[in-house]
Amino acid sequence: MDLYIKDVESVLTSMNCKLIAGQKGIENKVTGINVIESQNIFKYLEGGEILITSLYPHIFMPYSYIEFFKLLYKKNIAAVMIKIGNYVNKVPDEIIEFCNQVGLPIIQLPKETYFSNIIYKVMLMLCNHDNIKMQVHLMTNEKLMKIMSVGEQCINKMMDFLSEFLKKKVTLIFYENIYFSNYDENLDINYKNRIYAIYNYHNKQFVVLEEKGDILNIPIFQGNTEIATILLHDTRTELEDYQNIVIEDVATMLSIEIIREQSIETVGQQFSYNMLDQLIFSENIDENFVLKNYMKNCGFNNNGIYIISIIELSDISEVLFDNYTIRSFVNKLERYLKGMISEEELIIVRPLNNCLHILWKLKTKSSINGLMECVLDRLNKDLKKEKYYIGSGESVEDIKKLHICYKQAKDAVKVAKLFDKNYIDYEKLGILKLLVISDKNNKLYDFVPDILKKIIEYDEENGTEYFNTIVEFYKNNCNAASTAKQLYIHYKTILHRIDRIYELFNLDIRGYSKRLELEIGIKILKFSQK
Repeated sequence: MDLYIKDVESVLTSMNCKLIAGQKGIENKVTGINVIESQNIFKYLEGGEILITSLYPHIFMPYSYIEFFKLLYKKNIAAVMIKIGNYVNKVPDEIIEFCNQVGLPIIQLPKETYFSNIIYKVMLMLCNHDNIKMQVHLMTNEKLMKIMSVGEQCINKMMDFLSEFLKKKVTLIFYENIYFSNYDENLDINYKNRIYAIYNYHNKQFVVLEEKGDILNIPIFQGNTEIATILLHDTRTELEDYQNIVIEDVATMLSIEIIREQSIETVGQQFSYNMLDQLIFSENIDENFVLKNYMKNCGFNNNGIYIISIIELSDISEVLFDNYTIRSFVNKLERYLKGMISEEELIIVRPLNNCLHILWKLKTKSSINGLMECVLDRLNKDLKKEKYYIGSGESVEDIKKLHICYKQAKDAVKVAKLFDKNYIDYEKLGILKLLVISDKNNKLYDFVPDILKKIIEYDEENGTEYFNTIVEFYKNNCNAASTAKQLYIHYKTILHRIDRIYELFNLDIRGYSKRLELEIGIKILKFSQK
């Protein structure tokens, strides 16, 4: 608890000491008290102290009272106590006028006052306040250490303690998590919606409720980084000093606990990532080793079916919102999907390069369709207008075959990109699986019409863009004006290119006889990336 000039003034009134100027500064915080009767007075001042003087030093100083007190004011002292009767019979009017203007308290001491008595009383008050602060710190830390020693739901319990102590509603926000204390349990859903509304997830800016102005934002730092924020509600009444001490202690412990939980989560997350990498990238898996060292520790067993899904983003670091880290985005998606499955089912979301790899452990393969609808809904809400493609492999019961499922998911993504679809299930590809099979056997390129190969070869040798013109022409349903707009060239340039393609290759791309064959060839080239 802190000591203020108003506390000192109320105690010294019994000694005939009185405040004669600077009423606006009675809330000045007191850090100490000094008697300075020296010409070098200013080098001893640090700020926050009460200065006791008889104005004796001023006799030897080359400036006026006003200049003298301006220098004192710049030193941020809490107040000046002036003893009258020895060197001055009254405090000069110009000092009183200046101190009233700037809010520098002047306490007048009678002639019979001993400096030692004043110092004793002020120092006793400082010691008492420090002692009270220490007791509050000890009580708070003892309670918080008990909470942390239990090791379960520490953050929730700290929030409950703070809320009960302050008798106020308290909310903690860090990353995408929002914690309400038990003191909030009786709140209706509308109130909680207000809390969600004032927190902007995309730029992490807090907005005080305009209609009441009753929310205090208390940041929690780890070093120089803000890692969380406490929202203290109904703060229209000023907090007491001891309450601020408790808030400070709880904030400190919360920062430690948040970092601890994040560290544990990171280790566990990396453990599950290692397991997933072993399962999907290795064709020769020691099943007993994986089960013993990874799957059991991650909550998996060999009962049920497994599916791999891949979400490919154009650039995983750019499509996420500015203030989102990839980690927080993945955690949010994973928590959302876990809410869609039963307790017996599990999920791991693994970011890698520009993809998110999802391992599902489900009871039945039929449930994957509903879950993928949830994924699509979540991505449409969380991502900006960026393109993404999702592919899922066929379900397997044997974990040793997950690498096959992974390759199927990759192929499904390629087909999704080929036909510009957000989601493709490999199991439902049907005849399109021939594309994948032929591509793997290096025979798919053989089905590309020879005329397209000639056009590509001609473009490479002559620096022309006839192939790209054909692609865009068909993409725009043979509309020359739309194609010109898409290619940022003049309409007549498109017509000229169409004529040149006919002259060079005897190919009329405006006709329908060759269109299907050519479009299939274009898709094969795109799929094969040749």
